[in-house]
Amino acid sequence: MDEPVDYLRLLPPEVWIACWVFCTSRQLRRISVVCRLFRSLCLPFVFQHQSLNLAALETGLVRDNWVDRFHHVHRIAVRLDRLAASPFPALVRSRRVTFGRAPRMERSDIKHIELFLAMRDRVLATFYATLGLYYNLSSLHIEASKIDRASWETLMSLPRLKKINLHVQNIDMGERNIGGRHSEEALRTASPSKLHSLHLVYALHLLNGFATSELSSLVHLSIRSVRKVEPFLRFIQQCPCLESIAIESFRRQATLASIHVNPHSLPRLRALVGPSCLLRSLVPNRPISSVRFMDRKPELDELLSACSDISRSSVHVHSLTLPRTFPGPTFEFLHNIISMFPNMKELSIELCNAVFICRGSWGLPDSVYPIDKRLPVFTDADTLDSLPAEELSDDEMEDAPIDVNVISEGFDGRAGGLFTSHIEIILKWISDGSLALPSEIESFRLEASEKLALMKQHQALVSFSGRYPRLRELRFGSTGTWRRSGELWKSEDKAWVRVTGRTSEVFA
Repeated sequence: MDEPVDYLRLLPPEVWIACWVFCTSRQLRRISVVCRLFRSLCLPFVFQHQSLNLAALETGLVRDNWVDRFHHVHRIAVRLDRLAASPFPALVRSRRVTFGRAPRMERSDIKHIELFLAMRDRVLATFYATLGLYYNLSSLHIEASKIDRASWETLMSLPRLKKINLHVQNIDMGERNIGGRHSEEALRTASPSKLHSLHLVYALHLLNGFATSELSSLVHLSIRSVRKVEPFLRFIQQCPCLESIAIESFRRQATLASIHVNPHSLPRLRALVGPSCLLRSLVPNRPISSVRFMDRKPELDELLSACSDISRSSVHVHSLTLPRTFPGPTFEFLHNIISMFPNMKELSIELCNAVFICRGSWGLPDSVYPIDKRLPVFTDADTLDSLPAEELSDDEMEDAPIDVNVISEGFDGRAGGLFTSHIEIILKWISDGSLALPSEIESFRLEASEKLALMKQHQALVSFSGRYPRLRELRFGSTGTWRRSGELWKSEDKAWVRVTGRTSEVFA
């Protein structure tokens, strides 16, 4: 019989750990069963990140899939119970949970829909009841419609939280709800001196909660909606280390004249997302290299003027995202933008659709649908029967296999019908050399809900690969993003393309 391998003598533990940093969760779970040494080294990585997504299971719930999804939610509930009863919660450093809106109770096509809702409630109750066991959490992401008082207090008691991402509409404190979009009550959260990242929805109550403390460690701030400008401006000037700010909208439209920020504040600000009035106030004379506009269909002249102000950043702007405009961007507009930012490495343009297509229908009355009367059979003991401890962590899908085909070159910008999309027009300008992107461009994204035919995507990959050797990312509307890895382009649907000279090979 062969002697067992002494892995500790082969390499020191630090080297093994360095080798496993790039492994997936599934690969780490497999490594953890090799030997006791590997298990002791791997388990902290296996349980480091945990996530659950009920919203994905609730979306598209129909008669044909509700039983399978019920069993999936049941497995999540049992997994949470088993994990809480194990010593592993102390190993968890980050958690991401997404709770969607519960399916309608009055659905007439699923007789026992209440079982799904009860199991969903069990998952929520278990998550919040056991949250305090995860006392080493440094990152927490929660998407939910409401949090009750006990859950909120548990969340706030976690001693090591550095990154908080709360997509929560209301905090139910019993006699009153606070935390909604109109609440102005001050509400403290984790220790201000430890916070590194803060991501909120309606944030006035939390901003007021920090009014007396300087957040010396806060680097990233993201708020979906700011109802009042003054508390927000006061808040950001308490954060000397802020490097990025993202604001989707001001509830009461602010103006350039209404935003007054000390010109010596925010000296480390690098990235900014928000309406043009905020961008134009904060970018000049600060080292901001990444900018994203959040305006809704501004005029081209107005947007060009805002870009002119942004070009006054104290460093080169390397990343720029432009909002939808109506009509779409003209050749002259894009030429002027590229001329303003010759060192740009990432350019993303949001586009309106050339054609609007109505999908789906109003449906038929409930009476025409048959009723699903199935009653799922389930027990906790059998759900994860004989499950190894390392499998209490998240599941992960394996990569799909690939096959090989061959296609031709060139981008054909001719319209395929009565309308030509903005995507095809812009790609045609670039492919024929009329419009030149910055020579250092690394990412180019055309964002729209319309799709570009697969053949034209391949043609664009061939054309762009030859013109821009540093390009590593391309997006053509809703058809997904292509990313370059060496000589291969990989799409989000697992297809691969290798551009070779004037042709390309496709791996589907």
